[in-house]
Amino acid sequence: VELHVIFGQGDVRIDLEHVYFHRLAASAGSLAAAIETAEVLDEISPDAVEFADAFGLGAVFLSKRGRSSARGGPVSTVVHHTGFREIWEWGSKRKFEESPLFFRRVVALEDLQSALVEAHAAPSKFLAGFLSEKMGREVGIRRYPAQTGFAAKPEPTTHSDRVRLVSFGRFEARKCQLDLIVSAVELLEQGLDFEIMFIGGSTPDWDTGVDYRTLCFDRIPDQFLGNFRFFDYMSISRLADFASTAKWMVIPSKFENFPNTAIEALQVGVPVIGSEESGVADFAEDFPSV
Repeated sequence: VELHVIFGQGDVRIDLEHVYFHRLAASAGSLAAAIETAEVLDEISPDAVEFADAFGLGAVFLSKRGRSSARGGPVSTVVHHTGFREIWEWGSKRKFEESPLFFRRVVALEDLQSALVEAHAAPSKFLAGFLSEKMGREVGIRRYPAQTGFAAKPEPTTHSDRVRLVSFGRFEARKCQLDLIVSAVELLEQGLDFEIMFIGGSTPDWDTGVDYRTLCFDRIPDQFLGNFRFFDYMSISRLADFASTAKWMVIPSKFENFPNTAIEALQVGVPVIGSEESGVADFAEDFPSV
């Protein structure tokens, strides 16, 4: 068995037997990337293909297959995580028709890809149900293997009289860190004393182009700056060390697929708070700390 991984962002520096990595030269989300993906797949000639929903990299390959006189070809599935329609609507809280042209171009590829595959899967009950209703097609549930291996909470390396919350993950509008900060400030103004530690990189806000973490920071009144701490991405071991000092891990996004951050928190014994309208709710069936 051979496994081929085609990707358009980041880099891979691991060597595994029978696993091959193909880094696209074209920018993810472009038609050129979809064309390049089709060329790689034609060369590989796989028996089965799984496409991520985001960027619609399989759109050209599936279109070529659909136009051929003998449809055939590999069994294809879209594994949904978060497409660009959801990124815009969940993040901006506005209709997709108001999104920038780049979003609409990417979603055109994503929609075409979704229409041409044999099956759909999602990693949580929430996302599978949400997409099944929206697409009018059955979306199966394929949960991540997250049921085992959770550790007892390690002893904290630092101590504080304040209750500490931690929230880690990429800063972007749909992750709703700004909502968490606004709510926290309201509680601080009522006299509660706690701190929130944010860990994660940032992205530009789609509306303003301003760094989203900067937008969040600017909403903190001067008298409460000491109640918030910001850190960039860090290694898993360092993340575990920081998280061990927290009472809860908070995932503020109202809608969420199946956040890896929840898995990372549970693995170091930190209870998780998240929305019922998200994949976080799937954890609550198995773990009383969610």
